[in-house]
Amino acid sequence: MQRHLPHILLALALLPALAGCQFLFGPDSTESAPQAVAIPLTLPDAGPLRSAVLHLHARGASGQTVYVHRVTAPWDELTVTWNNFGQAFDPAPLDSFPVQGAGWIVLDLTAEIARWAAVDNEEPFHGLLLRYGQMATPRSIIDSREDAANPPRLELLVETANGLEADTLALRADTFIWQGSSNANYGDRNPLYTGWAQPQTYIETQTLLTFDLPVLPVAPTTGSVGDRVWLDENADGIQDATELGFAGVQVELQDADGIMLALAVSDSVGGYRFADLEPGDYRLQARVPDGYAMSPAAQGGNGATDSDGDAAGVSAVFSVAAGDSLSDLDFGLHPETPSDNDWTPRSVRYWLRHAGLSHHHGNVTDPDLVTPLLPLWVGAPGGEHSVHV
Repeated sequence: MQRHLPHILLALALLPALAGCQFLFGPDSTESAPQAVAIPLTLPDAGPLRSAVLHLHARGASGQTVYVHRVTAPWDELTVTWNNFGQAFDPAPLDSFPVQGAGWIVLDLTAEIARWAAVDNEEPFHGLLLRYGQMATPRSIIDSREDAANPPRLELLVETANGLEADTLALRADTFIWQGSSNANYGDRNPLYTGWAQPQTYIETQTLLTFDLPVLPVAPTTGSVGDRVWLDENADGIQDATELGFAGVQVELQDADGIMLALAVSDSVGGYRFADLEPGDYRLQARVPDGYAMSPAAQGGNGATDSDGDAAGVSAVFSVAAGDSLSDLDFGLHPETPSDNDWTPRSVRYWLRHAGLSHHHGNVTDPDLVTPLLPLWVGAPGGEHSVHV
């Protein structure tokens, strides 16, 4: 009998505490309003998430800090219990908040929701768990989704084709689980309880919340730059509607100090692009083909139609931010034309073009491009100087 006495005394000592706990979920816990209807996400063209804010309504002050954890396993509102939930949550808290009085509590969960809602997410979202970090009283009491006046909600701000748009998600499910009745389910109860009702009872209550999250594209982390190399027939540095793209021109992507990072070649319509660029400062250089020269830069006051390279084909330094798609870095090229007192040796391509014999994009050079001053070599073929006759 004596060896069982400590156990009997311990049981007797716990009876008052347990008696106090039997009313843990008394009359106020059975309040139920008509079940809240979830508000669907109505953004068919939704883009990256810009903010996600959780709103919870506290019924009063507990003076305690509540910690928010990620749930790691699925659960059902009408069947989950303390025992079958099995403490399936990540012990590292995502956030925390003090319960200092009646009113709304606002939590910024943008980073977490963006990760869980991302189309490429490999970490399933099973909801959130609210708990104290240590044994403490009194409980914190939050209105559940069954509360008609103050149900929890998740407010989203999402990029769309029409700009930023807001939408609201109601909870799909919420409940509390109680260690004191570890096989009981409280899925239809309002409000929700977190913490301990009595000190030193070691009987904890935790709250579970979950949403049906939309599937959203991943916010970009890189940018891109392009756009076109063109044959500037009138050499005015402005892209005219009739001027064709220039294929086969090499364009270097360089850092701000001129170190080459990548190389692109203009396509059949003169287009080029560098994608997946980390945010930073860059510049471009178009490699000028033999027999051609760069058109003057920054002409006409329209950045979308002007030429952006200096005489050597080098652009000004520009910045790329995450999500940028720069499409106004263009290069105009025109055939070299002789000038008075120009004693520079000319290439074979130059002579053919100015004699009207060059082929460009499958067509014989326009006769209008043939210079009236045909440069002729003086002396042996390939001589070092030329004169205009």
